[in-house]
Amino acid sequence: MKNKSIEILQKEKCSGCSACYPVCPTNAITMEYDEEGFLYPIVNYEKCTNCGLCSKVCPELNFEFDNKKTPKCYAMQAADEIRMKSSSGGMFTILADYIFERNGFVCGVAFNKNENWKVEHIIIDKKEDLDKLRGSKYVQSDKKDIFKQIKELLNKDKYVLFSGCPCEVAGLKNYLRKDYDKLILVDLLCASTESPKIWEKYLKENFADNKIQNITFRDKSSFGWTLQLNVYFENGDSYRGNNFQNEYCRFFSSHIMSRKSCYKCSFSSLPRVGDITIGDFWNIDRYDKNLDDRKGTSLILSNNSKSDIFLKDIINHNENIILYKEIPLNFIKETCNSYGLFEKRNMKINNRDIFLKKLKLFDFNKVVRHFLDGKADVGLVGFNGNTNYGSILNTYSIYNNLEKLGYDATLVFFLPKSVKHINLSNKKFYKKYFTFTKPYQNKNEMGELNNKMDIFIAGSDQIFCYGAEYYWSPEGIKDDGIKNIYYLSFANLDKNLISFASSYGRNDYYGDYKNRLMTSYDLSRFDHISVREKDAIDLVKRLFNIENVEQVIEPVFILDYEEWDKIIADSSLNHKGKLAYYFLDPNEEKDEAVKYISEKLDIETIDAGGNFFREVEDFLYIMKNADFVITDSFHGTCFSTIFKKQFISFLNKGRGESRYALFEELKLQNRIINNFDELKNKKDLFEKIDYTETFEIINKEKERAILWLKNALENKRDKKITPQLSIIEYLIYENDSLDLKLKEANNEIINLQNRNSDLQNNINNNLKELNSDLMNNIYKLNDSLINKINEKQNWIKLFGIYNTKEYLIFYFFGIKISFRMNEERVNKLAWWIPIRKWRDEFRSKFFDK
Repeated sequence: MKNKSIEILQKEKCSGCSACYPVCPTNAITMEYDEEGFLYPIVNYEKCTNCGLCSKVCPELNFEFDNKKTPKCYAMQAADEIRMKSSSGGMFTILADYIFERNGFVCGVAFNKNENWKVEHIIIDKKEDLDKLRGSKYVQSDKKDIFKQIKELLNKDKYVLFSGCPCEVAGLKNYLRKDYDKLILVDLLCASTESPKIWEKYLKENFADNKIQNITFRDKSSFGWTLQLNVYFENGDSYRGNNFQNEYCRFFSSHIMSRKSCYKCSFSSLPRVGDITIGDFWNIDRYDKNLDDRKGTSLILSNNSKSDIFLKDIINHNENIILYKEIPLNFIKETCNSYGLFEKRNMKINNRDIFLKKLKLFDFNKVVRHFLDGKADVGLVGFNGNTNYGSILNTYSIYNNLEKLGYDATLVFFLPKSVKHINLSNKKFYKKYFTFTKPYQNKNEMGELNNKMDIFIAGSDQIFCYGAEYYWSPEGIKDDGIKNIYYLSFANLDKNLISFASSYGRNDYYGDYKNRLMTSYDLSRFDHISVREKDAIDLVKRLFNIENVEQVIEPVFILDYEEWDKIIADSSLNHKGKLAYYFLDPNEEKDEAVKYISEKLDIETIDAGGNFFREVEDFLYIMKNADFVITDSFHGTCFSTIFKKQFISFLNKGRGESRYALFEELKLQNRIINNFDELKNKKDLFEKIDYTETFEIINKEKERAILWLKNALENKRDKKITPQLSIIEYLIYENDSLDLKLKEANNEIINLQNRNSDLQNNINNNLKELNSDLMNNIYKLNDSLINKINEKQNWIKLFGIYNTKEYLIFYFFGIKISFRMNEERVNKLAWWIPIRKWRDEFRSKFFDK
């Protein structure tokens, strides 16, 4: 049977209007909070008769827009006494008073003091209760069975004013299924609505120790006509914060965790759904400064003939209205349309899922500052943005463990100009699981991070290798010089600087004398240093004279196994088995190895993600579900181990041989081969691996590594910052600044030289074109003259000039002038002729006759 219930509506389209809840004849629908803290309808199919009433009243599935597409627009102000109690111009109060005068009822949003200041729709019939409904509440309300109560009042022929978000008004209209003469529907200009449970979390974390007497978002006595939050306590104290200071106001304005349906609201555009639309008339001063006295001005839309009559009656009889002026509709469309208040909305919000994840781990204010100010407890520095699965996943393992230890982390994104292939958008994994800073291109820019976090961790992978910060780009090393970004050279000395499982990848370091001196100094600034390979301990001591260094296991081994499963659950793959091959440096020998194993084991092959063309979750899915793995990747070998796969790994010496010592410690060295011949000749390569002892070692090292990290985070070293040390730091900073300025100046000189060269080329090209045109014209003229001379011997037709052997004769306006010529005069005149050929021809006219 086809499902007709409300659950046919996609969840992200549900506005939570709750029309479906009271219409159900069997009470099969309940409104329940989801993980984001919003109310959604849940159907009990044991009670559901599949009548379809719930889906019929859903405005997202069925709604008729019958109001004007071009409503009349007004600017309105009530008397000062009313406006001081109101969010904007006091129009809601004026409307409510009109209903009260007719013994009617007003339905709007109020705080429930008895339920942690929860926001609910309530109905009042007394003017003295109007303060409960006045003022904005930037939280989605619980409407419960309010629609049913409104219908009962209307059926008793009572006046009712309903005020709510457009989606709520649309829900009520559909629920009622007919128009009532005494019902006035007011939809609010609404940018979005926020989670009730997040609101509850905010209040609990910030004001749990105080008994709250009242809360207002728009108390004009505090900050005037603007977004704000004011909390008043029973002991007479208060908290007041404006939209720039208060974290909840900033959170609301960011829309980062608004209800998903708000991002593509179906009811924000014209025609509107209510009889009347009201809201703040922001920017009315751009139309007429006299309409904005900073005490609040309401924007009014009269959306149908019913509201035209209703508003006219109010305006003509209410003395509390001090301003009511019609404004061109185009003005509000062009000037007041922020957040799509008058058009179809299509907002896109990044990091929404990870915001929610962090909100479950940390307090509200910290998470808001993280996303809006870039602040965090820990900045994680490494190959952030790289497409390599190993780099991504060992970073994730550290990131995840930091959060479990109670530290809010973010990735520090270093993107030098010379590195072209790094792009955080190349893997959806980054967007889902990480937050990251803006891209930084040089060390000096990164100095601002010291104002945003107190702990920096370098780790993991081969970030300590010479040239790693430029991904070993010769261009970057030459042009920008090694700045030891991955040695945290940008961080202040008073920060807690930690290296966690950083690697050199080999047992040597290729920096020159100057670089080794700077690296030695930068290492000495660390509070705690751990490296991934044991031979790196000796390297750091031998080359950089650093003694207090420990070794910890590769970070992918410290992530809890179920976390890998959570990532894999996002994969769209569903196959089982196969021979998975994962090569960073493929060649014919490795291709031959794949073919050999496939034929030997009679299994199908699959590329796990060579060249990183797969999404991270698909790579992990393939590795976990493989029957056999062959790889030349260090991390490919790690994941074969984590998932307890039968595997063979080519030793990849080009990418760092010393890393593979780990597998000797894990008793898996017999699975590492050097070439194809070993694959064919080693008899035990296809025997089943017993992982018992391996995981005893892994679990022990995992526990030790996490404990080391915890101690490093909690215990900052006393570095004794002496005047001498401060001078060194200052000189390094000045040197880096000067170096940057010199590079910028050099780049400017190069740009000027290039521009000059381009200009010179343009000039030369233009001159060549002009010269070419000029010469062509001269040649044409010369050819024409020669032809004329050939026709009339001894004539040179140049303004009537001709010659005999002894005379040069020309006519000027009919006057004949002649000059007796001799060799000296002929040569003097010939000197002025620019082309030699012509000079010779000129002379021949006199001397060759």
